[in-house]
Amino acid sequence: MSLAKWTLGTFGAQIVGGVFSFIGWNIINARILGPEGKGVVTLAFLYPELFFTLFWLSLNAPYLYHIGRKKYKLGNFAANSLVFAGALGSLALIIFWITFFLFREQLYPGVRGTYLAVTMLLAPAFMIIYYFTTILQGSYNIRDYNLVWLTWRIGGVIFIVLLVLILRLGVWGAIIGGSIAIFSAGAIGIFLVARITKKEDWQIQPQLLKETLIDGIKLHIGGITTFLRSRASIFLLNYYLGVRDVGLFSVALTLSEMLYFIPQATSTVLWPKASGANEEEAARLSALVCRHTLLWMTLAAIILAIGAKFFVFLFVGRVFFPVVLPLIILLPGTVFFSLGINLASLIIRHRKFLLATYISTSLAAINIVLLILLIPRYGLIGAALAILITQILGGFTSIFIFFFLSKRSPKELFCFTKEDLLLYKNLVARIYEKIIKLKKKDAC
Repeated sequence: MSLAKWTLGTFGAQIVGGVFSFIGWNIINARILGPEGKGVVTLAFLYPELFFTLFWLSLNAPYLYHIGRKKYKLGNFAANSLVFAGALGSLALIIFWITFFLFREQLYPGVRGTYLAVTMLLAPAFMIIYYFTTILQGSYNIRDYNLVWLTWRIGGVIFIVLLVLILRLGVWGAIIGGSIAIFSAGAIGIFLVARITKKEDWQIQPQLLKETLIDGIKLHIGGITTFLRSRASIFLLNYYLGVRDVGLFSVALTLSEMLYFIPQATSTVLWPKASGANEEEAARLSALVCRHTLLWMTLAAIILAIGAKFFVFLFVGRVFFPVVLPLIILLPGTVFFSLGINLASLIIRHRKFLLATYISTSLAAINIVLLILLIPRYGLIGAALAILITQILGGFTSIFIFFFLSKRSPKELFCFTKEDLLLYKNLVARIYEKIIKLKKKDAC
């Protein structure tokens, strides 16, 4: 199946999963639990995500690189993934409990220890999900890849509807429901990889373990700082302003990040494609995908900005109106920053993992400094401005990286060609053909 078809399929799955996730995690939780309860749930799931980020070693990019080289069997990646998840997940839990007992008030304010006792068990589950979906992605089993993420998103909203909306279990309902969905997604991921591999291939491969570990360490600091850059606003808002403002701002972040469905869909298909292509083809594909991604994200951002107040009212109610302006401020940066998501394909193809670490570390440092300067003075708007500035800098950095690695003009990232117009013409023609076929079947 072509790049365009897989991208559209993945985008459809992202939309379905995103809609279900937004209904459960934002509409239901926000309306039933209110800003404070929504803030508590956000933090309860953010801490295991933080420890996952600290310890999973960012193995997705090294996996894609090595799968693209076809030197090792997929079963070797699966067996190694279980080793990594068991060892690194256990280490994450040990470090969490040590820091929890020693620095409870300083590091984990606003969240009960009993909530974290449950959600922190998700750290190894996150590792399982990301390792095994990367195997599916790298082997181009995109349909199965999407199924794992849909299990997480749709399962989450089903359990939240049951436990929060119907049974009214409050914060506990959201925590238990979300946790069950995440564990289920991990189990589905293992099952789907087992289905496409031979049992005898599930053997630990020491050389692969070593190579992915070395590449992962090079990339890992960048992975940690990427998480800190994207979520530092939540931690610092909680520190300076409290849980209620975390709940408010999390809605603005979620709405703005819904635009990322587009580059997430394109990069899911582009990364493994580029990792197995020659340098010239990888650069051409990356530029093509960036052009179309920017077009559709810009259109979506304009719609979201114009209707920001309406969307906030529709989804979470009047009590969240303070996030309308921060949401509008976040949108331009979200669009521009999408360049980096797609152009990471070239970093993977050229195996420049240390370069990615330098970039993400620099952006995280700038973002944190800006947040510390702007949140105490401007509150939610200051947090949004700090993120906007950082994302714009990230976008310009991605343009430079494209030129540096591909030696091609940055204009290719923005200027459409006859090839682009032909893609849309062919896509419309295929859709029209399918509609005609469906009509003929109905007529029969």
